[in-house]
Amino acid sequence: MAGQGMLHCVSVRCRICRFLFQPGDKVIADLDGRLFGEFPFGSGHTDKDLGVLLRPCKPSCSWCGQHDSGRVLGYHAGCLALCSLPSGAFLHATEYSFEPDASEEERRHRWTIALLADRMSKMHLPVPTELRFLIAQHLVPECATAAAQQAWHDRCSRDSDVDLSLDIWAEYAYIDGIRYISYISNQAVETCTARQIQVAGGRPATALYVLEDHLGIRELVFGVETEHRPTTRSKSGLWWRTVPLTSGRLKIKSDGLKLRHVLSTPAVSNKLWRLPMTLPELRDLRFLTVSPDNALKINMFRMVPLTLNDPDVIGYSVCWGKTLMTLHAHRVGEDLSFYKDFSAAYPRAAWIHIPMSSGERISEIWGRRGKIHDHMGLLLRTNKARQTAIGLPISPRLLLQNGRIHPAWTQLCALPETPSRLFFSLSRLGVHLLSTKEMRNPNATLSMPTPMSCPKTLGILDYFYSAASLEEVVEVTPCQVKLATHSLISGLIFQYANGERACVGDIRLDSLGETLLVQPESRLHLAFKMDRSVGPHAIKFCLDSSLDEGSSEWLSLPLMGVLEWWFAYGHCKLGVTAEFRYGSIKHALICPSSSCKHFIIEQAIIR
Repeated sequence: MAGQGMLHCVSVRCRICRFLFQPGDKVIADLDGRLFGEFPFGSGHTDKDLGVLLRPCKPSCSWCGQHDSGRVLGYHAGCLALCSLPSGAFLHATEYSFEPDASEEERRHRWTIALLADRMSKMHLPVPTELRFLIAQHLVPECATAAAQQAWHDRCSRDSDVDLSLDIWAEYAYIDGIRYISYISNQAVETCTARQIQVAGGRPATALYVLEDHLGIRELVFGVETEHRPTTRSKSGLWWRTVPLTSGRLKIKSDGLKLRHVLSTPAVSNKLWRLPMTLPELRDLRFLTVSPDNALKINMFRMVPLTLNDPDVIGYSVCWGKTLMTLHAHRVGEDLSFYKDFSAAYPRAAWIHIPMSSGERISEIWGRRGKIHDHMGLLLRTNKARQTAIGLPISPRLLLQNGRIHPAWTQLCALPETPSRLFFSLSRLGVHLLSTKEMRNPNATLSMPTPMSCPKTLGILDYFYSAASLEEVVEVTPCQVKLATHSLISGLIFQYANGERACVGDIRLDSLGETLLVQPESRLHLAFKMDRSVGPHAIKFCLDSSLDEGSSEWLSLPLMGVLEWWFAYGHCKLGVTAEFRYGSIKHALICPSSSCKHFIIEQAIIR
């Protein structure tokens, strides 16, 4: 029961039409059957009589839990006007097991528009096709509500219990244009949607591969443990669960619309996989917890494979949004739309890029844990002795929050020279679990370089750290990011004469600017802007040797020494180990003044 006299999160989507609330949508909140509102989504709502404060939730909210059971239900006012208050059974059948990708939201939006436009064409109204689609765009929630009510009215799903030694038939139901299994039976089903999914007489099945999405079971594939997995391609939003069949019967629970949960003994695994995994493969894996001990408990892990050291991989990117969110292996010509999904969910996330040179491979993976997510970190070490730490440097504030104990780095695994796979759990709340079959070296040691600079911080602000050599640079590529409040140069990628690459700052490969060639007389020029609400950030970049170095707007650096780039959301400070226009300084941490008329040297080591 949701309590009164306290703060409550309102669900991120309407629990009738199941579309995400948009800012300004008229929302009615359902607090244990008592309705509050209507109020515009985004502004929150307060009932002074009961002392109830309702706030809009987010898909990544860790305050109220992972599922709608930890949130107050919300409805579009227009959707609730079309139907009665949803029953508990309806809400259970339409609850998402996890938040789907943005691409699924877009697909369902298009499908709903097409459905309504098609229905309008059958009303014998002389309305052109273009106008029907235009009208349908303004009635998407209402159309989805009507479709959901119709599907609930026509439901025929039921719990299933079948004998594995006999033929097995499946009956299907369509929801939002997607096919789900409604029930399975040993009896032949004579309908247009029925299909036989197992033929009796062969070797008895010892493994069941269950294809699921956020709403329920899409497909069942019976197999033998010693055989290869089902042949399939990874597809966004679809996940496989491997279930050992230890008895002669199979029981699956229905939610009223479709089959939802496999019931078996031993307990069904709480891990889903992007590709089907055989039972022997699962037994070979080691599982490593990387989240802090006090992290919100996850009851389902969606495990994504990351291919390491494949010859086609040209680099890796890691998303950090208050904690580790995802890891990605880059290939030439790849689709970069994944940045869009993560930016929508985590607009303040940082992207740490790790370019790989020819012949370079990741040889070791290290990790650290502490009391909170900010103590978490990963470190990738290559066979060329290059190390990239992913996570926040441990500041005095973070050290204090960990009981003044510095979180120690521990080797998680040592990788072979051949390609291997690392699995990580995908969740709106961050990565909680890693898995690999590779073992660790118990005698391995790690030496962490000490940054020459360290920015002063105010309040709870912490900076990410990156560094790269400015020697022998032949090309520089800026990353130009447009945020909600401003645009900036968030980082730089350096190409060296020996073919190797390195980068500093926040790098997104879908936001790269023009690559500039370094000339013998080139210097690194960065124009900064200071904003009280944002902080110092670079807004322009060039290598133009004719630039007036006396300009108060530009910071001019020679291409020598090491550049340290400290960055937080939307702003940065630079550390330089070289002589530059402020005199003969061995190392300095510099940032623009509040007026941007000059630069402040926060720290300096004089030669």
